Amino acid sequence: MKFKKEKVVLRDAGNSIQLPGAIFNEIKRAGQLRACFPYDRKMHNIDFFLEAMEKYYHLYAVYYSNVLCGAVWITGWEHRSARIAFAAFKTNARFYFYEIMNEAATQLINVKDPSGRYCYDSLYGLIAENNKRIIRASRLCGFKNTGFIPNLYGERKNAVILSFTR
Repeated sequence: MKFKKEKVVLRDAGNSIQLPGAIFNEIKRAGQLRACFPYDRKMHNIDFFLEAMEKYYHLYAVYYSNVLCGAVWITGWEHRSARIAFAAFKTNARFYFYEIMNEAATQLINVKDPSGRYCYDSLYGLIAENNKRIIRASRLCGFKNTGFIPNLYGERKNAVILSFTR
């Protein structure tokens, strides 16, 4: 079966009562809580996760062929850029993880406001320099290295900045 980008659909989870909880449960079931939130253990609690997603993040469910296969959340909106993170769930769509997340980022970066201006010129991720697996996955999803922040995650724990632009 060949990947088809038109089968990737983002749904705003903020407009749903059950979807954020379902996303948390899928992240937990996939064993990705620690990978998604390595420096904020409070996010491993469903009540805190739901409250944080409502107040500080914009959460999207990612579907491929009508199957919930991942999630994307953005935060830190400033100067038409936003910080992005994502998770993939254990579904058959995981074989297309890189393509799906590339298409999800592409859809987000092409969102326009009511006046027709793009909402985002850049989406970026901050990843611990020693997390080679996530850095590699991000690159395969279309993100490019744009710099690093020294000691962001503690002494001698630098963060790599990866950006996705139009």
